[in-house]
Amino acid sequence: MADFPSGRVWTLYQTVIWVCEITAKAWAGYQSRRGPYGAQDREEASDGSVQAHLTRVDRAPDDPVRPEDDALVDAFLAHQHEMEPAVQLAVAGQHPGWRTALGEDCCMDEEELEAAVPKLPSPEDLRALMGLLAVHLFDVVHDGKHYVGLEFGCAWEDEHGLGVLLHGTEVIALGHADCSFEESRVEAHVKGEPLD
Repeated sequence: MADFPSGRVWTLYQTVIWVCEITAKAWAGYQSRRGPYGAQDREEASDGSVQAHLTRVDRAPDDPVRPEDDALVDAFLAHQHEMEPAVQLAVAGQHPGWRTALGEDCCMDEEELEAAVPKLPSPEDLRALMGLLAVHLFDVVHDGKHYVGLEFGCAWEDEHGLGVLLHGTEVIALGHADCSFEESRVEAHVKGEPLD
């Protein structure tokens, strides 16, 4: 366990990843998705409470948390309100395709599909369909910006969830939950390679 002047307490989870509790106010009002594997845990909207996960690319996972690691949380919290609309637009842009695929995969008619995953009149309507589960903070800086992965639970993909990878406040990858925490995507972006 490590304590910092920020008041955050980092705990090593299963000797693999450092975690701490934070409040991400930009994500308050979305679904509360703190159940197993990002399942909705209550009907009331989230207050923004989530876990931050420290993802190290060039250091051992159990290497103690340093002040610069803890500062990654501060950087995320300072820019979260800029990230939210970028995430909403990216997800809303993909939502019709995901919705169609779900209907086809599950053999749903339009009425069943609308009940399970309604159409989106606007990106803000995503608040009723998804919620932030975890923030993955990478210790990599490229062009003066850090990488942040946002892992969501969502109504249209309850098995694999939703992952968004950002470089600064720009969405660079979008897909299943693993998109938010796979180090290989960050490494590829740094090298200018395609993100699979």
